[in-house]
Amino acid sequence: MFIESKGRELFDGYSYHKIKLKADTLYTSRKVNGREKSEDKWKVILEKDFKRRAHRKSSIVSQILLGYGLTDLNYDDKIINAVAVYAVWKTLSVVSVYNQFTEYRPIGHPDNFKRDAAPTYTKFYSKVENEGFPDNFGSHIDLIQNMCKRLRKDKSHATVKLRQALDFLDYAQKRCKVRKDWEWQEVETYDEYMHAVHNDVIPDSYDEIIAQFPPPIFEPTIYLQRKKQTSGEASETKGDILYTTLSTGERQFLQTISSLIYHIRNVTSIEPREGMLHYRNIYLFLDEIEVSFHPEYQQRFIDMFITMLKNQKLLDKCNISITIATHSPFVLSDIPRCNILCLEDGWNRSDAIKGETFASNVYDLLNNQFFLNKFVGEFAYKQIETTIEKLSAMESNLKDNDNAKVQLSDLQELKEYIDVIGDRFLKHRLSQRLMALHPDREKYELYKSKEMELELLRKELGL
Repeated sequence: MFIESKGRELFDGYSYHKIKLKADTLYTSRKVNGREKSEDKWKVILEKDFKRRAHRKSSIVSQILLGYGLTDLNYDDKIINAVAVYAVWKTLSVVSVYNQFTEYRPIGHPDNFKRDAAPTYTKFYSKVENEGFPDNFGSHIDLIQNMCKRLRKDKSHATVKLRQALDFLDYAQKRCKVRKDWEWQEVETYDEYMHAVHNDVIPDSYDEIIAQFPPPIFEPTIYLQRKKQTSGEASETKGDILYTTLSTGERQFLQTISSLIYHIRNVTSIEPREGMLHYRNIYLFLDEIEVSFHPEYQQRFIDMFITMLKNQKLLDKCNISITIATHSPFVLSDIPRCNILCLEDGWNRSDAIKGETFASNVYDLLNNQFFLNKFVGEFAYKQIETTIEKLSAMESNLKDNDNAKVQLSDLQELKEYIDVIGDRFLKHRLSQRLMALHPDREKYELYKSKEMELELLRKELGL
């Protein structure tokens, strides 16, 4: 999503800047054994034993690499070796997980990585490692070759990471054929990787961007840049903003949309095939999608989500129905009233929404009793109620008792509450009632008027 938006704003002035890459040669070992286990044994396996098996024709590793046409790689290079290990493990992982490849499951299962010092996968292949091919092994070789051809041609989400690894290995093999001891030169960014491996060919679709991305052993770190308006038409751009330093709400906004797009693409990437479900009608239920969103992002969510669906042509591939459970009037203002069902304690309260909601002012929506019956925080509401009760008690006391007097300290206490009220109308009305109670009402009114004049002068002078 970040790369696809390159050159244009993602949201709130943010746009793609760069992606830094860092190679992790033990990525596959952690995928297999888990991060909590010792990596010492696997370091030996990945750096030494895999090379031996890759060159041994009786090895299942060798046969898989051969099936992909990978025969001239420099396994002394740690990066090339790590990507090759991943490609073999991912091959067996894909055929063991996804039902469209069940015919290839006799070849082996990736869980055997945990048991053996190298991927031999089954007792049968373990015997092959030691004794060579049996007479009927030709059919197994054919099965491996057919599997590799099929996986290379597959364009679904199931094989995307495998194809990323194979693209890298194809490039490495071209270089190794020119020079046997060729080694991968470390690159720092995604753009440098694209220059080296894909000759700066610019991908023209989301599918191509994903397919040409570096294999998973390259850990990406995303950096954004942000253009902010300074004064007038002038603006400044700040780069090298680490994605992980964005606020929780900003990350939640982007991750929610990208996650939805990712899963929709996965579902629609499966091509029609006998025995496989072919989904072309998708139903999304989004429960309180606005949680952690800034009000501005609540306001922009539906528009950005629909824009992403259109940009990636997903609406051409499938029908998408969306149900959103929300408490946000910002989300509601993007939805026609006829598409809204109001629920309260499980009961249909759709009649509580008065008038149209689409393009409705959010203040009007909030004014609807279904959302709120008061417009300030509960603490502030109670303080205002208490202030009104005290003012009413003082007014009543003066009215009923000619000798009654109001204590200035009591008035000062009420004034402190009234002065911090943000609602101008409410503040003005309460101030008027307070002034009417002051023993020197005329002087107090003069003081308040002068105070207002001073405030206006202060604003005019910029003080």
